[in-house]
Formats: sequence, C-alpha cells, structure tokens
Amino acid sequence: QSLSFLGAELKSAVIGTVVIMLLASALLFGLFVSVICLQPSGWLRRVLMVFVPISPLLLGIGLWLMGENGSYGSYLKISVALALLSFPLLYRWKLSQVMEDLQGQVQAARLMGASFTKIFLKVCWPQTKSAVLSSVAIFSIWAAGDFTLTAVLGFDIVTLPLLAESRLQSYHFSQAVMANSLTLLLGFIFAMGLWTLSVSSREKRDQNV
Repeated sequence: QSLSFLGAELKSAVIGTVVIMLLASALLFGLFVSVICLQPSGWLRRVLMVFVPISPLLLGIGLWLMGENGSYGSYLKISVALALLSFPLLYRWKLSQVMEDLQGQVQAARLMGASFTKIFLKVCWPQTKSAVLSSVAIFSIWAAGDFTLTAVLGFDIVTLPLLAESRLQSYHFSQAVMANSLTLLLGFIFAMGLWTLSVSSREKRDQNV
C-alpha cells in the first residue's frame, strides 16, 4: 500500500495541486493587472476597499450550481473561487496605497498625451510590479493548500491536501505527513520564485528614484 501511495495516487495529487496553484495564481495576477489598467476611483475604489468576501463554502456551492462540473471545469471553478476570495484582501493590503500614490502621475502622463499602453508600461507597472508579485507569492501557498473549495468543487480531482485528509481518516499518519510536507514544499518553491522577482523589482525601482 505504501508503494501504491508513492506511485500513481501521489503523482495525481501533485499534478492536481500544481495545476490549481498555477491557474489560481495566474487568475489573481490577471485581476491585479486589470485593476491597475482601470485605475479605479470613486465608487469602484470604495467597493474594493470595503468589499468583504463571502464564505468559501457558499461561493463553492454557488459555482457548483453554474455550468458543468468535473475535470477542466472543476479546476477552473476552484481557481476562480480562490482568486476571488483573496483578491480584495490582498488589494487592500499590498496595492491600494501604491495605486493611490500613482493617480497624480497617471493624470500628468495623460495630460502630456501618453497612450494607455505607455502609461501602463512606463508608469504603472514598474511601480506596482513588486506589490503584485509579492501578493501572488503569498496567495500561491494558500492555493496549494486549499481544502474547502477543492472538497466542494473537486469531484474527481485529487490534490495533496485531500490526499492527506483521506490518509488521516484511514490512520496512515506517515503518508498524511508526506502529503502535507509536499504541499508546503510546492507552495514554498513557487512563492520564493515570485518573491525573488518581487524583491528584484523593488530594488530596481528604488535605484531609479
């Protein structure tokens, strides 16, 4: 049974965990980039600053009732739910102040006739890149270790947290510890890569100031 655990079942769990972590991180990154492009102000900024995510379980059930479930649909729904739950909190924590500081520079660039693309690439992205990457790095660890949403929406998907839970229920504690350790390792490796890029970006920005 131990050899079986180290074979196909563990491989499927690792693949499922990596797919959800990468897809959810990509979706969260896309949300951040969209907000940076929109330059929210007025009511939209107020919504982002006060919005409180609903319960993961309620969001999971809501997505479960929408469209097809299983396989690719489940991967997408889990990733969308994780990104939506995390985005408002991470935006307020890491990006809101940076965006507020950028408003004057963006308005000046528009008055000088700079294009939308140039404003984003030359003004906004260099100053928000560090906050975005560090936010996604923090989020990726949670995405790798998610249990609630995957349990609701996963169907035939196997991830390391679900595998650890099933092994605990069957009293295979060493296998549960192995699955949890792999979860932390995968999340940590991906997060550290993004964090390194974030620190490098911040250092470059400080040198240009």
